[in-house]
Amino acid sequence: MQNITWNASDNIGVTAIDLTYSVDGGVTFSKTIATNLANSGSYAWTVPTTPTSSLRVRVRARDLSNNVGASASPSNVMISGFTLSASAGTGGTISPNGTTIVAPGVTQSYTMAANAGYAIGAVTVDGAAVGAVSTYSFTSIAANHTIAVSFAPTNSPSAYPMALGNYLEGFDDIANWADGFTAGIGASYWSPVGVIGTGAIPDPTHTTTSTTVFKTSFTGGVQKGTGSIILLSTGTTDNSTSDAIDVNLDFTGQFGSRLVLHGFTNAVEHKPCSLLGNSKVTGDLARTDTVLAVGN
Repeated sequence: MQNITWNASDNIGVTAIDLTYSVDGGVTFSKTIATNLANSGSYAWTVPTTPTSSLRVRVRARDLSNNVGASASPSNVMISGFTLSASAGTGGTISPNGTTIVAPGVTQSYTMAANAGYAIGAVTVDGAAVGAVSTYSFTSIAANHTIAVSFAPTNSPSAYPMALGNYLEGFDDIANWADGFTAGIGASYWSPVGVIGTGAIPDPTHTTTSTTVFKTSFTGGVQKGTGSIILLSTGTTDNSTSDAIDVNLDFTGQFGSRLVLHGFTNAVEHKPCSLLGNSKVTGDLARTDTVLAVGN
């Protein structure tokens, strides 16, 4: 509550007082506080909670002949709030973007979206990773916050023709594989998997961590090994997180074929792992996407 005070007089008497305020430094006074007040000299105003650094108040006095006199605050007044800073990397958007000032205790939501050819790679809130999520909300805001989203290019994977013989990948060039499996010798047959599904983990159709970006820390996701590719699923509770990658194989004309995974090591704490084959038919092309999934 803030008292607005004034002193208005007129030779035939002041009949009404109108109070308005501005949030653009006095350029316009389009917001009404009260109208047709008695000329009492003061008014108790419940100040709005919307933060601004450019608030000014104007008092207009009217007499019996409807003559008007006005006076406004000589300088800006600040209504404090909290600052939320949002940013997006190349390949997508975050909305709202930039700086948003909010009142204490409110909720502010953000939406992240990838452009064509990109996928959400990572979202960080106050510097901490929260996964490749497409929405995030700050609730009961009581401090300044930051949110940032990065995007990774997605490839258009080619399927290895099994008619040429067994598919073998030694990951000799994995050090040069780019995020999203978009570059590097052998990478074109592989593709990342985003956050999908709702089944109970371990479930090869449910992943909680995107593999669009190669990781180098113990945050979960896909990593480059030495002559190997690594899927890391982290968490303090069993069956709480999972991630996956695709290898794309074309079995056109290959009848009675089998999917057998060689050299697959479940090295840490015996995480549940799955090998899932999804058959897709496009025209006369029968393709199988083999999903390698690991769950914590």
